[in-house]
Amino acid sequence: MSETTGSKGRAVDMLILDAPCPALGERVTLCLTILDFDDLRGALKPDARGQTERGDLAALQTLLDTE
Repeated sequence: MSETTGSKGRAVDMLILDAPCPALGERVTLCLTILDFDDLRGALKPDARGQTERGDLAALQTLLDTE
Protein backbone atom coordinates (compact mmCIF):
# COMPACT_ATOMS: atom_id res chain seq x y z
CA MET A 1 0.00 0.00 0.00
CA SER A 2 1.08 3.52 -0.76
CA GLU A 3 -0.46 6.92 -1.33
CA THR A 4 -0.49 9.15 -4.40
CA THR A 5 -2.14 12.35 -5.53
CA GLY A 6 -5.42 11.82 -7.38
CA SER A 7 -6.80 13.77 -10.31
CA LYS A 8 -8.53 16.24 -7.99
CA GLY A 9 -5.35 16.92 -6.02
CA ARG A 10 -6.41 14.78 -3.06
CA ALA A 11 -4.42 11.92 -1.60
CA VAL A 12 -5.67 8.49 -2.70
CA ASP A 13 -4.63 5.00 -1.66
CA MET A 14 -2.62 2.96 -4.12
CA LEU A 15 -2.09 -0.80 -4.15
CA ILE A 16 1.25 -1.82 -5.68
CA LEU A 17 1.64 -5.36 -7.03
CA ASP A 18 4.60 -7.16 -8.55
CA ALA A 19 3.47 -9.73 -11.13
CA PRO A 20 5.07 -11.93 -13.79
CA CYS A 21 4.37 -10.93 -17.41
CA PRO A 22 4.94 -13.90 -19.73
CA ALA A 23 4.49 -11.70 -22.83
CA LEU A 24 7.46 -9.53 -21.78
CA GLY A 25 9.43 -12.32 -20.14
CA GLU A 26 9.89 -10.29 -16.97
CA ARG A 27 8.10 -9.08 -13.87
CA VAL A 28 6.06 -5.88 -14.01
CA THR A 29 4.81 -3.49 -11.35
CA LEU A 30 1.09 -2.71 -11.26
CA CYS A 31 -0.12 0.40 -9.43
CA LEU A 32 -3.86 0.39 -8.74
CA THR A 33 -5.48 3.48 -7.28
CA ILE A 34 -8.40 3.02 -4.92
CA LEU A 35 -10.93 5.78 -5.57
CA ASP A 36 -14.22 6.88 -4.09
CA PHE A 37 -17.29 6.25 -6.26
CA ASP A 38 -17.76 9.97 -6.94
CA ASP A 39 -14.24 10.15 -8.45
CA LEU A 40 -15.55 8.32 -11.51
CA ARG A 41 -17.16 11.43 -13.00
CA GLY A 42 -15.26 12.47 -16.10
CA ALA A 43 -12.96 9.48 -15.94
CA LEU A 44 -13.97 8.35 -19.42
CA LYS A 45 -13.45 11.75 -21.06
CA PRO A 46 -10.60 11.49 -23.58
CA ASP A 47 -7.40 13.46 -23.05
CA ALA A 48 -5.40 15.32 -25.72
CA ARG A 49 -4.18 11.96 -27.10
CA GLY A 50 -7.74 10.62 -27.29
CA GLN A 51 -7.18 8.19 -24.42
CA THR A 52 -9.25 7.95 -21.26
CA GLU A 53 -7.94 7.82 -17.71
CA ARG A 54 -9.99 4.72 -16.91
CA GLY A 55 -11.81 1.97 -18.74
CA ASP A 56 -13.38 -1.44 -18.42
CA LEU A 57 -11.91 -4.85 -19.26
CA ALA A 58 -12.83 -4.48 -22.96
CA ALA A 59 -11.00 -1.15 -23.13
CA LEU A 60 -7.90 -2.72 -21.55
CA GLN A 61 -7.98 -5.62 -24.01
CA THR A 62 -8.28 -3.19 -26.94
CA LEU A 63 -5.30 -1.22 -25.63
CA LEU A 64 -3.21 -4.38 -25.24
CA ASP A 65 -4.16 -5.61 -28.73
CA THR A 66 -3.14 -2.33 -30.41
CA GLU A 67 0.34 -2.14 -28.86
